[in-house]
Amino acid sequence: RPPRRWPAPRADAAPARRSWAAARGGAPAGAPPRPAPTPVTPPSPAPRPPAAVVAADGRPPVEPEGLPSGADVAPDSEVDGATLGGSLVARAASVRGDRARLDGVGRTDGYLLRVLGDHHTRPALVSVVASGRPGPATQALTRTACQALVAQLSRLGVSIDTSWRSGDLRAVRGVLEGVLPAVHGRVAELARVRNLSGPAAEVGLTCVVSDLGDRSTRRHLAFRVGRGNAFLRDGDEWVPVLPENPDADVEVATVTTRRGDLLALTTGSGARAFGRTDVGPVFAEQWRSAPSDLVDFLRQLGVRTTATDDDRTVVCLWDFTPPTDHAATE
Repeated sequence: RPPRRWPAPRADAAPARRSWAAARGGAPAGAPPRPAPTPVTPPSPAPRPPAAVVAADGRPPVEPEGLPSGADVAPDSEVDGATLGGSLVARAASVRGDRARLDGVGRTDGYLLRVLGDHHTRPALVSVVASGRPGPATQALTRTACQALVAQLSRLGVSIDTSWRSGDLRAVRGVLEGVLPAVHGRVAELARVRNLSGPAAEVGLTCVVSDLGDRSTRRHLAFRVGRGNAFLRDGDEWVPVLPENPDADVEVATVTTRRGDLLALTTGSGARAFGRTDVGPVFAEQWRSAPSDLVDFLRQLGVRTTATDDDRTVVCLWDFTPPTDHAATE
């Protein structure tokens, strides 16, 4: 959380210093002249860290122009999150882009957080973000894609669990290539109902499956179809997890995090912002230490930039050990 800022003292509010002679009504006879009092200079305010609601380019956030209409309209912004498995802190948010706010159209990105697992498999967090072409029904498509993917992963159960925990990426890719057509079928069915076809009916998905439990290292499975990526924060930079392979139907990777690491997944517009040298470090600095609370995370994600005016959707996963009551009082 950014440190609390105290206002700098006002110069006109500081009481004027009085010399000893003035306080006594004049200097005593024969006393040497007193030096002139040193003027008081108010201290300079501390340097401001990157503000949560001020953009990298200094512009304030865009105020939405009216409320979009339609059966499939989503809220302008959404946020979710929780602490899971003892030390994994999840934060997810989706913010409508500047262009959509000015044009009065709805947000199209979507996301979903769900914990899966039963007596046959260890619990895991599934984080999904989705995006598509701007349109009145796109939000319904992205929401359906997220729900359908989570349902398929839940149905797979042991088969996907065994494959990714063993690190067999070839087996994981084979399992995913078998279930993704079912997700596509759900999206295509809704697109037909909404009279959408071609690129307007396409949805890109990025997903991370995270092993839960309080442990020193944590395994994650990341995969995507279309745009988007997962990133590991490295200082002020974001290192992509998934390779760029335009010939692959689905790209898959595993990553291991340790205490203090931050893994983020985002849609295509967020990935472009993370990759910019004038924007990526702003997010890295805001999320450098302890996880933000839900309200702050939403505000931080909404920072206005010149990198993109599209929707922005991000899930952050911190491997973080909250302080104990004893440590908090020291």
